[in-house]
Amino acid sequence: MLFRSHSNTRASTALDRWVLHRIHRVVSHAPIRFVLWDGYGVGASDVVPLTTVTIRNRAALLSWALDPELKFGEA
Repeated sequence: MLFRSHSNTRASTALDRWVLHRIHRVVSHAPIRFVLWDGYGVGASDVVPLTTVTIRNRAALLSWALDPELKFGEA
């Protein structure tokens, strides 16, 4: 599942990774893996993920962090 279609060639920052961890914490019980545009990912380490959500750029990451229910439903 792709959150946005435009990819970003810049490396993720510590802030990007922190935001991703916060998003993952909300659904940590679900077998989902989240991956940023540079390949950095988080997910449950004890189960095989059923799906991977790839976030292609910082704008998508931050818009999802501001309103996760709305943005996830639109993905």
